[in-house]
Amino acid sequence: MRVYSPNWDNLPHIGMKGKRTRLTIVAIVFLAGLGGLTYFLMDTSRTAAELPAAEKEAKQSGVPVKVAEMFPGKAVDEAENAAPLLAQAVRELDQAQVGDFADVIDGTATLSVAQTEMDKVAPALDLARKAADLSWFENPVDWDQGVKADFSQTLKVQSVVRLLCASGVLSAQKGHAEESVKDLVAARKVVKLMSVEPSLACASAAFECDGLVFKAVDQAMKAMRTNIMGLTFIQEEILLKPLRITWVRTMRGEAYLGTATIRNLDKLGGLGRVLSGTAEAVSDPKREGSPTGTAERAYLTRHYQLWSKILGMAMMNSDDDVVLLQHVSGIIRKAADDKRSSNALEPFLDKGWLHTTDMVLANRARALVGWSLCRILAFYSQKGHFPKGLDELGDVPLDPFDAKPIRFRATSDTVTVWSVGPNRKDDNGTPMPQGTSREIGVYPQGDISVSFKAP
Repeated sequence: MRVYSPNWDNLPHIGMKGKRTRLTIVAIVFLAGLGGLTYFLMDTSRTAAELPAAEKEAKQSGVPVKVAEMFPGKAVDEAENAAPLLAQAVRELDQAQVGDFADVIDGTATLSVAQTEMDKVAPALDLARKAADLSWFENPVDWDQGVKADFSQTLKVQSVVRLLCASGVLSAQKGHAEESVKDLVAARKVVKLMSVEPSLACASAAFECDGLVFKAVDQAMKAMRTNIMGLTFIQEEILLKPLRITWVRTMRGEAYLGTATIRNLDKLGGLGRVLSGTAEAVSDPKREGSPTGTAERAYLTRHYQLWSKILGMAMMNSDDDVVLLQHVSGIIRKAADDKRSSNALEPFLDKGWLHTTDMVLANRARALVGWSLCRILAFYSQKGHFPKGLDELGDVPLDPFDAKPIRFRATSDTVTVWSVGPNRKDDNGTPMPQGTSREIGVYPQGDISVSFKAP
């Protein structure tokens, strides 16, 4: 690594020359560094002394320090545990060596090609359907006994969601509305599994994957355009039932993981691994007791203080996902703006919670856009033409991103419905491009949009 070294001869002389100038600059730099070090030591020492009180407050607020404290309630009945079946379904998909079913889900594959792809993965599809029928999805789950023991890589269930979505679209194209809706509902049940492991990453992935379900629902609706019963099933079973995540549990999981991480800093030799985002920091999550280093104790103090506020607020505002997440983002942002040296961990949380809030809004928007299209298709099936405006269908839903009515445009043979999307800019119904970057804080051009062209 190249270290910058100033060219002393080119520095301006401030009323002095030669060695006196250089000595002055060195002295200023030294004193500034010494002052910064003194501030850091005083701040961390003062904060570390607050740890006993912070631990007491955290315990009262419900910040977990052991895995067993994260899921109060009964453990899952193994006979109702869907995780082993889904793990087996993933293995079947790996062995079949099929693609991601993108052409089936977006409706570009022919029926014969789509059927051939689905025939290859029939055993995996059967397992996925059986897993979705288990009541496990509605029960309180112990992290160790439920998902983590049998299905540690929860994000892999995305392949199962894609499989069920593809099957739902294919059934709709074949005119089997009831089978289509059943598979699409099963896909959403499997999406819920992705939030069972209590972390923000899994919750965000669940909402992203639920967006894929809505994409499949749009294609299924277009295929069912004259099947009023099928459209009604989709409205009642999917579009009017937003995905709900147990955010209090997710927050408790984030608090627990942070606690376990900081408690392991002593063994890891400093803060470097945590601040670089290395997962190895949680190598021994059941370790008890507090760290011994002053800096580590200061970090744990701030961590407890932050999550005590978050969990206390979450218990009072858990009914509305967006309101809850906005409150959390506000608390974290305020902590992130605190420039004390012991507060360095909070900025890493800030963008993640804001991004997740927008993902929740995006899925609300997808559901409302889909619901509007569903009503338009029913109207078209009965009247033979598109409505002139959404107000002809009854109540007009509001766009979650700007609180304005969902946008609508119709010609003689094409209709488009859209939300402005996470960039909060009306792009006139131009859909966001496929493969858009998921980088946190980077919002793509384009709208959450769906179009239908009359045959």
